[in-house]
Amino acid sequence: MNIEKQELYRKASAKVLYTISICIDLLDGDLICEFATVKEKWNKLYEKYSKVRPQANREDIAKITAFKLLKDTKIEDAWISLKETRRRVVTANDKFKHAFTEEMLFEQLLSGLLDEYSTTRAVIDAQSNLTV
Repeated sequence: MNIEKQELYRKASAKVLYTISICIDLLDGDLICEFATVKEKWNKLYEKYSKVRPQANREDIAKITAFKLLKDTKIEDAWISLKETRRRVVTANDKFKHAFTEEMLFEQLLSGLLDEYSTTRAVIDAQSNLTV
């Protein structure tokens, strides 16, 4: 590595270390103090905070299975929300990939639509070869 790149790397590492140090509490400080490099410290914090709590996963599963469109929510926004929730569920437990397919999400979206969408729901239900 040339000297300029080493200096840039050193400055960037110092900046990241400073940012980490002002953003963490004492427990996290104790957790990462044994690591020598900024990357190791970051990786340890990332590992700690990337874990999905089982309760959060159960809540996400419930959001999908009990989906109801809120009055002021656009259908597109609801669909995006369902897909994002499914992504979190599948990330937490890969076994749910086959349970929460796009077809299943679409069924949940349809069943959660307000009564004013009953005609739309009936037209979709009448189609025999509908794909998502």
